[in-house]
Amino acid sequence: MGRIWDIIPPPPRPAQSSNRRRKSPQTSSVLFFIFILIILGVIFYGSAQKPNLKINGQSTSNPVSPSPSPSIEAKIPSGTRPLIKLINGSGQVEQEDKVKKILTEAGFKIAKSENALNLYDKTIIYYDISQEKNAQEIAEALKKYQTYLQKLSQDSSYDIIIVIGPQ
Repeated sequence: MGRIWDIIPPPPRPAQSSNRRRKSPQTSSVLFFIFILIILGVIFYGSAQKPNLKINGQSTSNPVSPSPSPSIEAKIPSGTRPLIKLINGSGQVEQEDKVKKILTEAGFKIAKSENALNLYDKTIIYYDISQEKNAQEIAEALKKYQTYLQKLSQDSSYDIIIVIGPQ
């Protein structure tokens, strides 16, 4: 003869009456997936934003881009030599001094100099259309620097604006 529990099935368990609803593992997985998507969206949106560089109030998205032009100012009449503004984007004070010395020896007048908000990887020479010859002369004088010539697309109180990069 067999054992009693082998013949008679166990009594049914009473239904658990709980007011608390259990979360299924599937619901937890969906919430976790949504959370991950939100985090990835925030990261993607943040990385898609371009850094803003401002040169005298003009905003640009790329510090080495030749397209941004320095600020709009009233035109100052110049003599035979152009008025030059130096913007030190090299992060080194001695680079600005070297460029000032080179340009003064070449006969150019430095009207103003200041530091750039960001660092540049090359020297950009912005020039008024009427000053193309002088800009080329400056580029030749600064041959130790990687120079890039760019026409000014807006009026400026300076004939030539030089953003100094590293040597």
